[in-house]
Amino acid sequence: MANQSLAQYTSSFKPETRELLVRISWLPKEVHPDRNLIDGQYKVQARFDRAIDPETDQIVYDGVNSTIEWLVKKRLFGNPFGYRFKVGGCYRLLVRKALDSPRNPLFYVERVLETDVYDERLDPIRSFLNDYDRTEQEVLFLNRRESKHWGSFYGRARACMTALAWIDPQTDTLTASPAYFNILSNGSHAPYHFDALTAYRVKARRHLHYENTWLITSVLGSADDPRLAQIKEAYRKPVTLEDSLGPFQLNHEMDWYEGRIQWLDSDTLVYLCVEPGGTDASIPLATLHRIAQDIPSFDQICRTYISDNLYDLLQDWYEGDITKEEFAREIGIPVVSIGSDGSGSLSYESGELFADHQITLEFDAELKPGETNLAG
Repeated sequence: MANQSLAQYTSSFKPETRELLVRISWLPKEVHPDRNLIDGQYKVQARFDRAIDPETDQIVYDGVNSTIEWLVKKRLFGNPFGYRFKVGGCYRLLVRKALDSPRNPLFYVERVLETDVYDERLDPIRSFLNDYDRTEQEVLFLNRRESKHWGSFYGRARACMTALAWIDPQTDTLTASPAYFNILSNGSHAPYHFDALTAYRVKARRHLHYENTWLITSVLGSADDPRLAQIKEAYRKPVTLEDSLGPFQLNHEMDWYEGRIQWLDSDTLVYLCVEPGGTDASIPLATLHRIAQDIPSFDQICRTYISDNLYDLLQDWYEGDITKEEFAREIGIPVVSIGSDGSGSLSYESGELFADHQITLEFDAELKPGETNLAG
């Protein structure tokens, strides 16, 4: 495994320190003391989703999964995580920001100044509820998917239902566009089950900042409305996108068209994403046509970009000798996914190179390569 010196590592962060009050949102389940050692120490990371700058008393990071990391000396016994952070816990930290963290901020933890910090603005449940109007009103909505899996939100069960359409009973107004209905339980168990393509009458609070977003406070039961029934029947009909590159079938459940196109000497899967409940794929289809104008050239650009950016990481995974050119050739045929905004990603099987992890490469609507990572 490749080792990085402590001087190299610390030089990747700004020299000046600052204090932050952070709320931890994620912790790893395990650590890997034998991977990427730095002078006999290994990195551990956590994430926070809200932070306050004590100097200005202002919220500086909100809703962004920012990362903190620290070094732990490799040893046989003791806490392998170093600091004893807890998800939902709030801490005062002395940190240094990474010199290069273009997407989500990255900080190195110099030390923990205070644990169990309380600030109302860092209370995740209170923050969540405060984003909604306090006034309740009845709403009738057509639920799109069954609520099979509820997530966990700081110890409470949480789900978000997507509505194909909704009705305001006070004005009898139909809104035939997607809406989002959140529900947060008082405990860790799901309090209600929502069936697919079923209309429900609920009491809900409207989001203060986002349109067509609600918080369900109580479920009054299922309901019928002929306008919602008509929308449901239209939604059930199969939709095929006929194009010179081939037919693409709409997968209502996943909000994408799927099909296959020729790619070099093989063919590959293509996903063209649409807005929730929508059918218009004109923007992602335009990106696909730009790719199809010269697939060999685009393919080579992407392979070269991956080998240039992941070659150093490959040395930590692959035991044999391999050049960048060989690395680029070993990557398989990609699966193409294009978002509703025209940007997309390629997913490659890595085989033995990265222990069967997928290699992903993002690109923008102009086909310029961006971030590349491992997945799976």
